[in-house]
Order: sequence, then C-alpha cells, then structure tokens
Amino acid sequence: MPKMRVLIVHPLLGPDFSVHDVFTGWYEALKELGVEVAPFNLNDRLVAFANALADTHQYDETGHPIVKNMFTEEGVFYAAMEGLSHALLTFWPDVVLCVSGFFLNAGTMQLMRMRNFKIVMLCTTTRSTWACSASTSALSTCRTPTGRPCTTR
Repeated sequence: MPKMRVLIVHPLLGPDFSVHDVFTGWYEALKELGVEVAPFNLNDRLVAFANALADTHQYDETGHPIVKNMFTEEGVFYAAMEGLSHALLTFWPDVVLCVSGFFLNAGTMQLMRMRNFKIVMLCTTTRSTWACSASTSALSTCRTPTGRPCTTR
C-alpha cells in the first residue's frame, strides 16, 4: 500500500513563534506515522524575496552602487507563492496541510481545490488567524477551533 503524501506549508512567522512549534510537531508526528511529508517553507521564501535587491546601475557620491528592493510588497507574496504550485505538481500530495493560512489567499485555495487537492487548515491562534479572512473563504467546510463554521468579516 502506498504511503500517504502530505505537503505541509510552514507558517509565516519564524522559529521564535508558537506556530513554528505547531508546524514542527505535526511534521514529526506525521513522519512517525509513516506518512511521506514534504515541507513548503513559506516563511523563508517571503523573507528571501522581501530582502532581494536590484542594482539601479547608479552610484552614490562614494562610488558604492545604489540598490532598490526588487519586489513590491505584493510582488514578494506572489514570488513566494510561485513555489507552492511547483511543490504541488512535483510532490502531488494527498493532503495539503496549512499551519496558519495567513498568507494563503482565496485564489490559491480555489486553485488547489479545482485540482482536487484536499486542504487542511490548521488554525491555532487568535480570531484574526482563524476567522476565514481571504484565505479560507474559498473553503465551504471551514471550521473554527470550537467546530463552528467560520465567517468572513
């Protein structure tokens, strides 16, 4: 029998935050259960693209090159999310487990559902994280930690 395959999306915040502990716990538990798990580290991608600089081909008065941010804020998000489609198509998971879906928008969620990927949103923190904002509004089966249907604001 083939192993179940889970793509687990790393949360936005880095290792100093509790959502990283949740990610690590789920990742290790799934591996212990014999599940084939692949991480998609959204946090590192967002940081990398946010810090990317482009040369302006100009120099300051001391002769140092002048650089600018390569991406706008919106561009950082789109560049970071590009890797998710690659991960989905190369790993082809049975389940996509999102630990805190803060940066997953409705379009991304709808595309995954249209391609028949099963999505699990692990909402762990405050109302602002699990209250179905843009990301989970695409999920008709979204539930709060208490089991009630999520609502958008």
